[in-house]
Amino acid sequence: MGVRTFTAVIAAERAGARLDRLIADLWPELSRKLAQRIIAAGGCYLDGRRRQVTASPAPAGGRLKVCVDPDQPFRTFRLEPSAILFEDDDLLVVDKPSGTPVALSATGQEGSVQLGVAEHLARAGVAHRPAVLHRLDQPTSGVLLFAKNEPTEKAVYELFRRSGIRKTYLALVHPAPARPEGRIEAAIARRVDRRNQYKVSRERGKASLTEFRRLAGGPDGMALLAVTPRTGRSHQIRVHLAWIGAPIVGDVLYGGAAHPAVFGLHARRLELPHPRTSRPAGFTAPVPAGWLAAFPWLESITDM
Repeated sequence: MGVRTFTAVIAAERAGARLDRLIADLWPELSRKLAQRIIAAGGCYLDGRRRQVTASPAPAGGRLKVCVDPDQPFRTFRLEPSAILFEDDDLLVVDKPSGTPVALSATGQEGSVQLGVAEHLARAGVAHRPAVLHRLDQPTSGVLLFAKNEPTEKAVYELFRRSGIRKTYLALVHPAPARPEGRIEAAIARRVDRRNQYKVSRERGKASLTEFRRLAGGPDGMALLAVTPRTGRSHQIRVHLAWIGAPIVGDVLYGGAAHPAVFGLHARRLELPHPRTSRPAGFTAPVPAGWLAAFPWLESITDM
């Protein structure tokens, strides 16, 4: 069925009602209990802004929108201590799991790393609400950086703008690329015929550069690559590797072989000058346990 969207303009006689009661009254198929879950997850909007407090009063004339996917469960992401790679007064670096989005979707039903980090900071008494400084696609795992205060946030944004941050990914591909290493310079554009998908396009695309190096070969023509994106386009590594005939394992969107437990793209390392001290800092996320369980040959590789 997919995401269902409900919209209404709040009548004057309904002004002041709690959002959960209002939603249940307007749309009988959405019970009050379900409305509370929708609001808490982040699927309720008033005048275009997300509202996550069930007792919020409804304003007369306000534009109410509710998004929910009846086929999907409600999940939450709690940042566990084992997922924290580094934390000081300025930075929080986490190991994002595959399958969890960085930011909330329209429904919020999948949870998000950003919300889990915000709750972690709130429990520690940190008032700053963390912004998304950079993104990993939902199925991609690995290093994700957050700032714990506004000056650090601005400094990290500036580092990204000046390409002052280096990111290295591990990619499991099948088949292996023809060359053991190389540079992929191919402009990338959003596809107009498919939602949330991109392609190489010389006519409409933005300049994009990806470097790769083969670390090891596996059985049946697989390979493990170290990949460094020099630009930051959406789906860049996935599009570029597919374009040279080496799609990522599990990335069916771009021609990769389906896998029940593995999506073969992992943000392995992130390096930057620390925003406060300017000293070099580097953070490494462990190779996903699911990769090692599915492909034991990875255990013997030391150059990762």
